[in-house]
Amino acid sequence: MNIEFSGLQELQREIERSLNPESIINPTLTKGAEHLRDKLEESVYRFGLRKRTGKSEKSMVIDEKIVDGTITIGVSNQANDAFYLYFHEWGTSKMRSRPWMRPTFENEMNRIIEIMKDEVRARMHL
Repeated sequence: MNIEFSGLQELQREIERSLNPESIINPTLTKGAEHLRDKLEESVYRFGLRKRTGKSEKSMVIDEKIVDGTITIGVSNQANDAFYLYFHEWGTSKMRSRPWMRPTFENEMNRIIEIMKDEVRARMHL
């Protein structure tokens, strides 16, 4: 008994043509990045840093350019005290590290994946 499927390649081409990958990938990455940025803002003072001016929590930025399916989330050190967050994260020769970004990312990784899955499903109407 042989089963023959015909038209699958045409169906695949039609799906690829009708679904613009960028209209799914870019908003999905942005949604996950927004969640992480919000969690970073919440947690910046939970790992041993003292709140003085509050500039650190407002310095989390998402790069608007998505390159090769990658979005960048980080700290903007332009004209504010957030420059020093790098030293807290990694330490210096005279100061031990007090990481806050890595633990936050690791704690939120599964939630970010779920948020991104939900966004893909919604955009693909599944």
